[in-house]
Order: sequence, then C-alpha cells, then structure tokens
Amino acid sequence: MIAALDADDPRLPAIARWINETWSDSHGYSIAETSAWLRDIAEGASQAAIIAIVAGQPIGVGLLVENDLPEPSDCGPWLSSLLVVPEWRRKGIGARLIETVAGTARTLRTDVLYLHCRPGPLPGYYAKRGFVDIGPLRFGQSEHRLMRRPLTR
Repeated sequence: MIAALDADDPRLPAIARWINETWSDSHGYSIAETSAWLRDIAEGASQAAIIAIVAGQPIGVGLLVENDLPEPSDCGPWLSSLLVVPEWRRKGIGARLIETVAGTARTLRTDVLYLHCRPGPLPGYYAKRGFVDIGPLRFGQSEHRLMRRPLTR
C-alpha cells in the first residue's frame, strides 16, 4: 500500500533513521532533526511524505519537498529521499512512490519535478521514469546529476 505519512505516525523515527543511514555522508543531521524535518513535510500544504507499507511496516519512502538543496533555488518542487529497503527493491515499489509523488505535485499545479542523484546507475533509473538529465550539480563535496521531469496534466 502507498500512503501519505502523517506527522504523528509512530513509524516516522524509523524512516528518519533510514534516511540518515543512507545519506549520512551528505548531511550530519541527528535522528531527531530528520524526524522534525519529516514532520514538517508531512504537515506542509505544498509538501508530502509518501510511504510504501507491507503488513503495517514501512518498506519505502519518497518525499515531495519545496527545495532539496542547502541554499535557495529557483528549481522545485523536488522528489527527495527515494528509498526502498533492499529486500523490496526491483519489485516496482520505487516506481510507485515516484508516480505518487509526481501525482501529488500535479495536484499542486506544478509543471515540473526535480531531483538530484549521484552519478552511476541512478540517472538511468530515473530516466526510465521520465526524468531528463539537465547537467551536473555540486552537492556538498560530491558531484550529482540534476534531473527534471515534466508533469503533464
């Protein structure tokens, strides 16, 4: 099942932990800070935290955020923190999370969705889901790819 994460969902700290463990090299936030960020997203009118759930347990997450860069940006909104637990990968969960985030962005009358990812297989994964690589992006100490996806209504 794919659903929006509520700000008071008891699974929120576990999801914050996944995010921190996955991207610990690109930010130094505590679990409490990431949990607070997720609560803000879940409560926001123009943002959303989408989770995939099996047997009551979260197995994936995808975020719609206004800005996914450390500084203000003219780009946005963003698909952020797409993550599926390893045992559920290659089963279409990530694609469903992407489509749900894109659908949510569409309802907010957004014409385009952005993301950034590390070079390697990820740009190809996102290209298969409608994103176009529009160039390099320096994020912290690492090089990322900036991608965008037009959202047709």
